[in-house]
Amino acid sequence: MPRTLLALLLMLPLLPGCVRACPLGYGPAFFVTVTSEATGADVCNATVTAIVGTQTIALQAIDQLQPGTCNYQNADEPYVSAGAYRIMVTAPGFQAVTVDTSIQMDDCGSDIPQHLTVVMKSAP
Repeated sequence: MPRTLLALLLMLPLLPGCVRACPLGYGPAFFVTVTSEATGADVCNATVTAIVGTQTIALQAIDQLQPGTCNYQNADEPYVSAGAYRIMVTAPGFQAVTVDTSIQMDDCGSDIPQHLTVVMKSAP
């Protein structure tokens, strides 16, 4: 009996008109790569923050996407709400950058990740 039930559950997404199975868990909503305009190199000492309303979410430097590169994600706070966000990036020796973006939700209620590249200009 358990095998039959498992087989039926696995076939549900294949049937016409059935809702797809939703994944268990959530991943980061933001994947931000920060680079130097002058050199094209990654800026690994940046402070990257996502702001929505009065909520501030610090993004952490993680090199999961491409080892040896610096990508910033909301790994400590993976649950974010849909809406408009402001991404603020600062780093020593560079001008601050602000980017506006938004997070949408899919039909399972999971956020659709945003992949952003922020190019920083050297400070005058």
